[in-house]
Amino acid sequence: MREIKFRVWHEESKMMHGVKGINFVRRGGLVDMPMFGYAPLNRVILMQFTGLRDKNGKEIYEGDIVKATLRFFGIVDQKCRVIFHNGSFGLQYGYSIDYFKPLATWDGIEVIGNIYENPELLRGDGNALYS
Repeated sequence: MREIKFRVWHEESKMMHGVKGINFVRRGGLVDMPMFGYAPLNRVILMQFTGLRDKNGKEIYEGDIVKATLRFFGIVDQKCRVIFHNGSFGLQYGYSIDYFKPLATWDGIEVIGNIYENPELLRGDGNALYS
C-alpha cells in the first residue's frame, strides 16, 4: 500500500513545508505544518507524494521538476513537471496535457527542483518545458 503524504507551498512565507496533519472544518480546513503551525488550506498549495523515489532516493511529489528519459521514444534527459491527471501521477514534458506520460514509462528520474522554488528550470534552454 502506498504511503499517503503531503507537503505544502506556503505563498506568504515563500517556503515549502511538510504536513503533520490536515483538519477539515466547516468553512474549509487547516493544515498543520511542523515548526510553522497551522494555516488555512486556501492559503497553501497542497502537493501529494507519488509514492515513488527518484534515482537518488529523494521522494517525488506533485509539482516537482525532474529530469528523465522516456522509454521507447528516445527522449533523454527531458525536463518534466510531475502532475496528477486522470487518476494517475505522471510527467508533463510539453506545453499541453497532450505531452503527459505515466511515471512508470520513464527511466532515470531525478528531482532537480519544484515549480514554486525553481520556476526558472521550466524555461530558458532548448530542453526546458516552457522555453
